[in-house]
Amino acid sequence: MSIFRSAVLVVFAFLSAGAGIAGACECVVRDDGGRVIARIEKDGVFRDGSGRKIGSFEAAGGAVRSGGGGLIGKIDSEGVVRDGSGKRLGVVDEKGILRNSSGRLIGRIDGGTALRNSSGRLVGRLDGWDADCVRPVAAYLMFFDPRHQR
Repeated sequence: MSIFRSAVLVVFAFLSAGAGIAGACECVVRDDGGRVIARIEKDGVFRDGSGRKIGSFEAAGGAVRSGGGGLIGKIDSEGVVRDGSGKRLGVVDEKGILRNSSGRLIGRIDGGTALRNSSGRLVGRLDGWDADCVRPVAAYLMFFDPRHQR
């Protein structure tokens, strides 16, 4: 493994574990027509296109919560996605590739801005993407966006 690849993996693990700048991800999710369908705020809150809180992601522990605060899942520092009872639902890697529990591709974040479904079709865009957004965006896509859910 190259030194560069090793460094990238260490940085990803560091940020994914919540050790980086807390709540550094802030982005807008758009559909393929450009309409805002969700916002991910710096504090991890997910809002739908009309501004209603629909859920949240806690960077420190990876918890995914409903709009009412109930635990509905988790994405651990290795990118494993689990439901609220601990059942493995899938995985997301540091590049933003989403797979279900069988390993089948269900979507990907392409180049940090394009959202693609399992067949590669553009289904949306991200505004404000950076490396801190992998797990929060994956949490939104896996638990709240029906285009990418398991």
